Amino acid sequence: MELTQLLKAQETSVADHDAVRCIHLTKQFGSSLRPFVAVQDLSFCISQGESVAFLGPNGAGKSTTIKLLCGILTPSSGQALLLNQKAGSKNALRQLGLVFGTRTQLWMNLSVLDSLRMTCEIYDVPQREHLERIQTCAEMFQVQDLLSKLTRSLSLGQRMRCEIVAAILHKPKILLLDEPTIGLDVVSKFMMRDMLTKWKKDENTTLLLTSHDMSDVEKLCQRVLLINKGKLEFDGQLAAFKGQLGNKRRISLWLQNALNAESQSENARKIQNEVVPDRIEKNGYLHVFGCNQDTVESQIQLILKHYSGNVQDIRIEDIPLEEIIHSRYSS
Repeated sequence: MELTQLLKAQETSVADHDAVRCIHLTKQFGSSLRPFVAVQDLSFCISQGESVAFLGPNGAGKSTTIKLLCGILTPSSGQALLLNQKAGSKNALRQLGLVFGTRTQLWMNLSVLDSLRMTCEIYDVPQREHLERIQTCAEMFQVQDLLSKLTRSLSLGQRMRCEIVAAILHKPKILLLDEPTIGLDVVSKFMMRDMLTKWKKDENTTLLLTSHDMSDVEKLCQRVLLINKGKLEFDGQLAAFKGQLGNKRRISLWLQNALNAESQSENARKIQNEVVPDRIEKNGYLHVFGCNQDTVESQIQLILKHYSGNVQDIRIEDIPLEEIIHSRYSS
C-alpha cells in the first residue's frame, strides 16, 4: 500500500472512533461589508464515550457552535460531523440527544407521559417499546410519579429531569447538555449530576456540556475545550486546564472576635511570616489564606497556633474553576 493510502486509512480509522468532529468550522453573520465571525476556524475531535466541557465567557461562540452541531445553523465554511454523519442530517440527529436548560422539548399542555410518547414517535421508536423505555428512563431519573402530571405543573427541577428522560428515550450515542442545571437548587443539582453520571457510565454515551456552573464541569467532565472570540484556546484534561492553580488550596478562617486587620497582619509578620492572610474581610471576622496542597497540614497548625482560642470555624477548599478561567483571560 502506498504511503498516501496508508495515511488516509489511518485517518479514517481514527475518525471512525470520533463521536464529534469539527473541521475548520466557521460561522459568519451579517453582510460581507460588515461581517461578524462568531466561530472562526474551529477544529476539534471528541472520541466516543468521552465527557467534555465546552467553556468560555459570554459571547465566546459556545451557543453558535452548539447550534452548528445540532443543525440549527449551517456553517459558513468548514464541517461538523457526528459519528461521521453531517451535522443536521437525519442520521446524525437520530444519534443526538439535546437538553437546553432555557428551552423545553416537552409539551406544556400535555401530561409528561404523553409528551414522552410523542418524543418516541418523533424518533421512530417502535411502538411496542414505548412504555418499556419510558418506564426504564423514568425510574433512572426518578420521575415515575410525575408521568401523569401536566408538564406546566412541574417545578423546574422536576421538569429538567423529565427533559433528560425525553433526550435519552431514543438511546442517543451523543448527549449535548446546554446549562442543564440552570436555576436548580443545590439538592436538585446533586441529584441531576449523579443520575447523569450513572446513565453515561451504563450507556457509554459521549457527553458535551456547556455550563456556567463549574461544579457541573468538575463532576461530569474530564476534558475541557475552552473557546474565546470564536477560537479554540485550550484543549486538554481538566487537571491540565487548572494548571498551577489546581495544586492551590484556600483556607478560610472565621473568628469569634474581630481583629483589626492592620495590627493583626503586622503581628503575624513578627510571629510567623507563613500565617499572614492573603485577604481579610472588612469586618475582620473572615481571614483567608492561600497555600499549596502539600503544605495544608503545616499551614493549619501554624494558623491554629497563632489564632488560638479565637477560631469559630475553618474551611479548606480548592480554587474555584471560575477563578481559573478568569486568570487565563486576564493573564
